[in-house]
Amino acid sequence: MGTNWRGAAPTVPIEHLLTDLRFAGFWALVRVLLGWMWLQAGWRMAQDSGGMHGDRLAWIVGIAATLLGIAVILGCLTGPAILLGSLVVLVAITPPALPVVALQLAAVVGLVAARRSAGWIGIDRWLLPLLSEWRRHHKTPD
Repeated sequence: MGTNWRGAAPTVPIEHLLTDLRFAGFWALVRVLLGWMWLQAGWRMAQDSGGMHGDRLAWIVGIAATLLGIAVILGCLTGPAILLGSLVVLVAITPPALPVVALQLAAVVGLVAARRSAGWIGIDRWLLPLLSEWRRHHKTPD
């Protein structure tokens, strides 16, 4: 581990970057940029596929990427949306897009690792506590 200019250990190790809610704004920015790219790419793919009467697989992948992009932008079920979105991106990959996809997958890894703070500025801040409360009340008896 490196040191800062005073010779002391750095004040922001990687675990703080991933878990500290003070970095929620940074992760929200990364999340919104990633979601916007997926939204645009998905919408373009859905439009270019000819709709339901054209290439149906491309249309379904485009609609899925569009919806996942919206979920990621809003911070709604951020972890699952990002994981599903990365799978959709891998399905729709084209060779000229490899550098962009590599950056997107790096953002995905960071957002999944920082999932607690990544959704803090978004719907997850309220949705996840409600879901955990619902799960607690609806457990099946053992």
